[in-house]
Parts: sequence; structure tokens; C-alpha cells
Amino acid sequence: MRTEPRPAGAGLQELRAGRLGGGGGRQEAKVRSKSADQVTTRGRISATGAAGSGLGPNLVSNGDFDDNMEGWTEFNEVNRYQGARVHNCSGKTLLHLHSYCKHTGGGIRQDLNTTPKEDYVLTFDAYCGPWDNNGLWDHKTGADLVRVKAGDIDRLVEVGREHEFKVIDAFPYLDCSVTPLNVSYEFTATDNITTLEFWSAQGDCIDIDNVKVRSKKDKEVDDVEQKETYKEEVEDIYEDG
Repeated sequence: MRTEPRPAGAGLQELRAGRLGGGGGRQEAKVRSKSADQVTTRGRISATGAAGSGLGPNLVSNGDFDDNMEGWTEFNEVNRYQGARVHNCSGKTLLHLHSYCKHTGGGIRQDLNTTPKEDYVLTFDAYCGPWDNNGLWDHKTGADLVRVKAGDIDRLVEVGREHEFKVIDAFPYLDCSVTPLNVSYEFTATDNITTLEFWSAQGDCIDIDNVKVRSKKDKEVDDVEQKETYKEEVEDIYEDG
């Protein structure tokens, strides 16, 4: 079996050990891809309802990647080869974190305007690709990892093989109709600018889509306004007799 030499640079073991990006020691938590196809944290929200009504507007620019890489910048590229790339597959517009992902690492980030100490909800869809299944990672069966950072959270998310694109014989040679891993986190902003980051190491082939960050405060304000409106309507009814 022919194996390709692994390029120099940060890799999977370094990511697992939490030694990338100045994290200092193992990451605070790792969440695993379960059969429910959902990931949550803090136990305060559910993935199915995190991006629903009642939250504030989406703060992420071009979170569906319909405008290519507009609003996003690459960072921490390892052995860069074309870098992050937007592609269309099975009717989906997807962001591939780093091209030639068997031998490269890298990610994307975006600065968001936030309010310190305010709570936000981050949601996104994640997929893994089949491109890491040859070379050094022959017959890879484990999950691919993506590191997610925003505000006070820094997480490693495992994207299992049930969310993997399939190679097909006919053009375009890739089937992306698989179900994504729906990821949802709450985080608290620590500054007026919050940098949202997605990064994966060599051998981790990750695609993302539908990235949203919404404030929870708007929901609380809406609830208060609804109660005040109801109270005023009740008072008007009694005053009118």
C-alpha cells in the first residue's frame, strides 16, 4: 500500500491535544456526533429550536455562502493549497474549509458586532468528506473534527461518517444529499467584537453551511413587550367598561 508522506505542520494529534491556537492544554469540552444528528451545549437549548422564531436577527454576513467568501477571511492555513473554497453540490452551497484536506489545514473567521455579557445562539450545519480516506488515512472510519470558537466557547465538534459525502461514478462524482450534523451552541460575548472561527487540521475534511448567530436578548425583549401590550389591552377593556 502506497502511503503519502505527511506534510509538516499542525495536525490531528495536535488538535486533539488542544495545542493549536494558543489554547493551552486540552479543550474545555468535546461533543460527539450522536444518532439524533444534533449537538448542543450548556443544556439550555435544543438544536431543533435554536434558530427558530424569537431570537434576534442573524449577525453573520453571508452565512449561507451564496456570495462565495464575502465577509469571511482565511486564517491559520497549513500547507495551503487553494485554501477555503465554496462549491455547489446536490443543490447545496457549501464552504469547504481547506482544499486538498488530506495534506492541509485551515479555517475561516468573521468579526461580529456584539454586546459584552450578552448571550447569543450559534447554529450551523456540518459535513465530512471522503477525501481523507486514502493516503495516510486509508479507510478512515472515525469522525472528522472542526474547532469552533466564539465569545466564551472553544469547542471541538466531531462530525461522524453518517454525515459524509458519497463518491459516485457519474459526473459530478459527488453526492452531497446526506443529512448534515446540526450544531447549536450558546455563548456569551466578551467584547464589542466577537470573532467567529471554524478551523480543522490536516486529514479532517469539513464542509459547513447555514451559519447563524442570533441574540437571545431580543427574545426576552419581545416577551416583555408582548406582556406590556397585553397588559395595556386588558386595561383598555376594563376602562371602556
